Amino acid sequence: MNISGIDTSIRGDVCSCVLCGGMKFLQRPTLMVSTTQNCAEKAIDLCDTHGNVCFSALKMYNTSCCSLEEPTHFYERIENEKYSDIKYGGYNICWLCSKINKKPTIKSMVINILSLQPGSCIQYYHYGRLGYIQPHICSALQALAKVPCGC
Repeated sequence: MNISGIDTSIRGDVCSCVLCGGMKFLQRPTLMVSTTQNCAEKAIDLCDTHGNVCFSALKMYNTSCCSLEEPTHFYERIENEKYSDIKYGGYNICWLCSKINKKPTIKSMVINILSLQPGSCIQYYHYGRLGYIQPHICSALQALAKVPCGC
């Protein structure tokens, strides 16, 4: 099926909804398209979707994941939003550097804390800002990040 130039039928024997269908391939499999998923993970999730759900998702992710043009990274998009109390996760905001809106000065340092995946300082800044850090882990994460993240 071809909906507005987006092919949803190619490789239909494997997936009913194919991100980057046709002759395109994932150009950026590790690009984060949400706080929890990159393009490759989103492509797998879309396999079992149909109809309008498939079409909407393809319209949303094809450009970022499949185009040769430089996409706007998920975190850059949310960074352009003004600070608000909107939480995407289910927890209160946990500011990595303990102060509201204070970003780490060393953004690419990778930190690892028990029960969380390893991530860069800027990733944990955004995870906390969006409400994805559990309250009982917040203070430990802040203490661990203080020096390596330049808080």
